[in-house]
Amino acid sequence: MFGSYYLETNYKMKIRLNANIPNELKVIMADKIIDFSKKNNLKAECRNQTIIIEGIGDANDFAHIGIVMSKLRKTDWFMNNVIYWIFYDSEGGAEDLILHYKSKNLANDN
Repeated sequence: MFGSYYLETNYKMKIRLNANIPNELKVIMADKIIDFSKKNNLKAECRNQTIIIEGIGDANDFAHIGIVMSKLRKTDWFMNNVIYWIFYDSEGGAEDLILHYKSKNLANDN
């Protein structure tokens, strides 16, 4: 009872890349995102051209998804090709990370 525990709700991100990217390149990009996510102890897969990254239900899920989120926002090829990037928190809220980071970049430019 006092060992590891399972959280009933997970953090999640859904990502879609630009449809105009050649499929071969899109697969390479998706694989890089999925591999990096899995190295950070997250579940990750591509379903219907949407990359889904989820916590595994442990206490470090938020930190792990934050590492992936931070890496992606600092990666030019990702930011130049992402068209849909939503973060779902453990309470059911959702945030558009493209809008979040673009507005943050605009504020830093001023």
